[in-house]
Order: sequence, then C-alpha cells, then structure tokens
Amino acid sequence: MAVVHPDRGEIDAVALSFVDHGTFHRGDEATDTRCAVARAVEDVSEETAHRLMEINTFAAVRIARLVLPTMRRRGQGRIVNLSSAAGRSVLPLGGWYGASRAASAALTHALRMELTGSGVRVVLIEHGFHATGLLDDAVRSLTPPSGISTRFADCYRDAAAALSDSTKFNGPEHAAATVQKALTARRPRARYTVGMDARVAAPLIASVPYAVSDPVKRLVVGLSGPQVMSRFVSSLGAFSHRSKEKTRP
Repeated sequence: MAVVHPDRGEIDAVALSFVDHGTFHRGDEATDTRCAVARAVEDVSEETAHRLMEINTFAAVRIARLVLPTMRRRGQGRIVNLSSAAGRSVLPLGGWYGASRAASAALTHALRMELTGSGVRVVLIEHGFHATGLLDDAVRSLTPPSGISTRFADCYRDAAAALSDSTKFNGPEHAAATVQKALTARRPRARYTVGMDARVAAPLIASVPYAVSDPVKRLVVGLSGPQVMSRFVSSLGAFSHRSKEKTRP
C-alpha cells in the first residue's frame, strides 16, 4: 500500500520524548495510530500482515511499555487505544484487519486490569465506519487483483467501488471528540463506542449464530450470489448518520 506509517524508531522517539520531558499531548497521555487492509486472508502477503499487526497492535503495546515506568513513578497517567467494531464482528475480506483490532482490544482490556491501583487509567475506543484515511487504506489494498481466485478479484472490485464514496459515512469529528473525552474526563469509561454500527450493529451481529450470520456475510461481499456490498455500505452509512453519536461503557 502506498501509505506512510511510523516505523519502530519513530514510535520509540515519540515515547522516549514523553519519558524525557514528561509531556505527551495534554500531559500524561499516550495515543496510537492505525492502518487497514481489506483482502482475503490467504491473499495478504506475510509482509503486509506483519506490517498491519505491527501498526495496529504491537505499536500501542510498545509505546505503553516505554511510557509506563514514568507513569508508574508519578502514580498517574492515561493510555487511550483505538480499536474497531471489526474486531467484534468480522466480515470476509476483513480477517487480518479484524484480527489486529481484536488483539488490540484484548491487550487493552488486560492492561487495564493489570494497572488497577497504579493511578494509570487505560481506555479503549471502538469505532465503526467513518470517512478517514483508514477507509482510503482499505480501498487501496483492494486495488491489486487477486492472485488466488477470480471470485476474490470480483469482490475486491465491487468492495472498492462501494467504499470509495466517503460521503456515505460520518467524518472523523465524533471519533476525535471521543478521544478528547477519553483523555480529559476525570473518570473515563473503560470503553467508548463511536457510531451506531459499533454500538448496536456489531454486538448484535456477533450474537447471531454462525450458521445464520456466515451465509449473510458471504452474500454481502459477493462470495455467494449477487454482490450487495454497495447496498450494505449505504445502509451502514445511513445508520451511522442517524446516530446521535453517544457513547457507552
């Protein structure tokens, strides 16, 4: 993908700046970055998969590991990690992205419990579909033709067309406001969700038996029967636009 992301050295430099100067954004706070890949599991190269996991999962842990000694000494601090509804309800073509998000959520949950009583608060933010660079990442990752299956190639083409219209989705403003809230609230929640698709649709779909949800998901991306991704994305966008963008723990 033609996307520039921070390498390990840059991550270390940011974290060590916090250690040296004691400031990061508004104070004792740390946040992280993300990227997206949308392809079949076997159609993602090992290099790309490692890069995705490095950015979406390991980078946040690396930053936490570097800044936590300072936070512990001060007896206060805050770590805010970003995850996604894709980690709770995965679609075909979203296996690697969903895995990176699910791993981030699990690690954040464990870290929060492990740091109880230290004065360091750990917060997870799960977002749904919205128009950011992540959407652009996903569309770019769909551009190369599949080397595995013509069916995958057709799915990539249709999915890219469906996701290319960013006007269907809310912008990043609500997500940014939620990050700000998580960083500044006196008593932040353990988890915030952004968008109705993350708050309602993803948990609901995840609760449906696989025997029911799997065929529907395959149909949505065009792996069985006519491709209906465009209608699905439009529905998600409409669902998101109706959201009042409230958050819940």
